[in-house]
Amino acid sequence: MKKDLTNQIVWSDIATAYEKAVVRTSFYDNLMKKLMTQLKGRKKILDLGCGVGYLINELMKEDPSRTIVGVDANEYMLEIARKNVIEDRFSKKVTLIHGDAVTFEYHEKFDAVVSSNLLFNLKTPYAFLDNAYANLKPGGRFVLTSAKRDPDLGLAIRTMKEEFKADGRFDSLEKYASVAEEVNSRFLGEMKTFSNAEIEKVLTDFIGFRKVVSNQNGYLDQNFVVAADKPKKEGEIIYKIANENERLQAYNLRYHILHDRYEFIDPNETRIEKTSHDDHAIHFVAIDPITDRVVGCLFYLEYDENVGFPAENEIEIDYFLNMHSKLATPGRWYVLPTYRHRGIGKKLFELYFKTCVKSSVTGTVFCINPENKGFFEKLGAKKIGEINSNYSEFRKPAQAMPVYIDLSAGMPAYFSGNTKEKKIKITQ
Repeated sequence: MKKDLTNQIVWSDIATAYEKAVVRTSFYDNLMKKLMTQLKGRKKILDLGCGVGYLINELMKEDPSRTIVGVDANEYMLEIARKNVIEDRFSKKVTLIHGDAVTFEYHEKFDAVVSSNLLFNLKTPYAFLDNAYANLKPGGRFVLTSAKRDPDLGLAIRTMKEEFKADGRFDSLEKYASVAEEVNSRFLGEMKTFSNAEIEKVLTDFIGFRKVVSNQNGYLDQNFVVAADKPKKEGEIIYKIANENERLQAYNLRYHILHDRYEFIDPNETRIEKTSHDDHAIHFVAIDPITDRVVGCLFYLEYDENVGFPAENEIEIDYFLNMHSKLATPGRWYVLPTYRHRGIGKKLFELYFKTCVKSSVTGTVFCINPENKGFFEKLGAKKIGEINSNYSEFRKPAQAMPVYIDLSAGMPAYFSGNTKEKKIKITQ
């Protein structure tokens, strides 16, 4: 209860400080103008983390034909925003919603999604960026500003006080500036920040945006201000990876996914790495055909003395392996061009099984998350060992269930559209 009360005090203080002090500074106004420049011509806009509604009102004043949805998890901020919008002639064109920007879904897609000074305060910034992407129409634009790496939090406060002194507002607004300074100090050390180059790489390489059309600084150069466009089309052609650059691109994503897409990853950890296992595996990679960016991957390691399965019953696994031919051929790389969020996982598995069958692979073993067993049941998977509850420190939950899929008769019926095939239940 004490923790909740503290959070309420902090957020009510932030809301008041924003309304009374922060939005009244020249550097905040300049930041909003940079965002608005990137939103010109966009009619249906989603503001994730809309705060006190300052940007929404400015956007509506610029183009009254717009419709805007604002989302914020802070009820104190929204209360102020509602008052501002209600008093404004644009209230019928604006919808304000109390919700989580990381998971928010709407019944329609947007021409643009904008977010200001929210990303740095999120525990799961990649999940937020994924959600912003998902809420956009094809060809839509994402405009984002947040604190850069190692920001000087005191600079904005000092500049704010100087401006208030210069125009005679200091006595009436000084207490709000002090609140903003205190709140900033509480968040120092917990902020999730990126450099301009890092956020551009994240948006294109990892999230799937077609390109970053603008990458600037703002907020006294303590913020990045970026705009990125979502691809318009998708492709379906299967081909084999031909060059080392594509291999390295796949390694980069592989490392990223293994460390859990929905947790913050330090940029130093997203370096391209290659392990000894990578020479003994079949790799399947999904690449956006418009951007040539990797948007999904699946890799399968050949079973040998260096690659074990986390099962207590190793003898049972060996029995299956001895009955069938080798499970994988080393060094095979394939790519499936596909638009992200459009059944990538299913397409990758289908390509995997096609390649295995074509290569006379008659059986395959997977270590699956028990939560995903429903999909593998459709593939005819059979449990061949006990669940290991300590599978990986990077996965949540850190569990793995070893299962075997027989390919001696060819592709799993699931991919042939044979819905009459009886599903085998995997028992735990």
